[in-house]
Amino acid sequence: MWRNFTSVFSANYSLRYPLMNFTMRLFFQCFTCLVLMISPLKAHSQNNDTISLTLNEAIEIAQRQSLNAFIAKNTYLEGYWDFKTYRSTLYPSLNLNSTLFQYYVGNEWLQNDQKFQYRENTFNQVGLSLEQNIVPTGGTISLNTYMQQRNKISNPDSIFGPMDYETQPFFIAISQPLTGYNEFKEAIGI
Repeated sequence: MWRNFTSVFSANYSLRYPLMNFTMRLFFQCFTCLVLMISPLKAHSQNNDTISLTLNEAIEIAQRQSLNAFIAKNTYLEGYWDFKTYRSTLYPSLNLNSTLFQYYVGNEWLQNDQKFQYRENTFNQVGLSLEQNIVPTGGTISLNTYMQQRNKISNPDSIFGPMDYETQPFFIAISQPLTGYNEFKEAIGI
C-alpha cells in the first residue's frame, strides 16, 4: 500500500514538474561525478597516513563514535541534571522581594475626621525571606522580614510629603496547598 502511494506520488510529481525533475537529476549526477573524482585524491593522500589498529581498539573507537553511545551519554546527562534540579529544591532558598516606587491614587478613611479624603501615595517595599520546602506535605515554611515606606502626597505641587515607615523584624509563615497535590513526592521518582 505504501509503495503504491509513493510511486503514484512520484509519477504525479514528475508529470507536473518535468523540468524540475530533469534539473534535480542533472544536479545529483554532477554532484556524484564530483565526489567520485575527488575521492581517489583523498584516498591517495590517506595512504601515507595509515593507522594500524588492533581489533579491541577498533571496537572501542566504534563504540565511542556510535549513535547509541551518543544517545546513552545524553540520556545520562539529562537524568543527572534532573536529579541536581530536584536536589536544589530540597535546600533552603534566600529570596529578596521588592516593590519600588508604586504610585496609587484613592480615597482614604480618616479615623479622626470620620470621612474619606482623596490621597495620592507612593509606596516602596523591600523584603527578605528564607524558605524551606516540606517534602512530606508539599508545603513551605519561611522566615520573613520586610520594611515599607509610604509617602503621602498632600500638596499637588510637591512630590514628597509626610512619610510613614512600617517594618516587621521577622515573622514565620507556613504555606500548604489545599488541593493535596505534592510536587515533591512525584519528583522523588527521578
